Amino acid sequence: MNFSEFITFLISAGVVIYVVLKRLWESRQREKYPEQYALKEKEQKEQLQQFLKSLDVDLSDEEEPLFKPIPKKAPEPPPYKPLPQPKTQLKPIEEFQPHRRDAYAIATHRDSISRGRRIIERQHSLKDAVVMQVILNKPKGL
Repeated sequence: MNFSEFITFLISAGVVIYVVLKRLWESRQREKYPEQYALKEKEQKEQLQQFLKSLDVDLSDEEEPLFKPIPKKAPEPPPYKPLPQPKTQLKPIEEFQPHRRDAYAIATHRDSISRGRRIIERQHSLKDAVVMQVILNKPKGL
């Protein structure tokens, strides 16, 4: 850090400390003398209104908005349809045999066509089917 950066750091740190102390002092004054603060706030509001009138800007709270917001209705969720589950069946076990790997294996019965095959069959053109087959097959680079 060179000298100019150090001076810049000191100035910015000083400004931060000044702003924090000023806000603390203002908040204490506001707590000690609330009626003076209310008068001061009212004067500032009047000065702002006069300034806006000189600019021909009207910011009255009584105006109705130009566009009324349209109440949004939440879309109704589609009816619940349970997903088809593959048939699973645990293999029967007579005794607990921890040394067997297939002791807790789950056997699945696939009566339907694979997901990839269904995607390929759904394609409308032969070109789309070939592209999907290339995507779904094993990579050729390995």
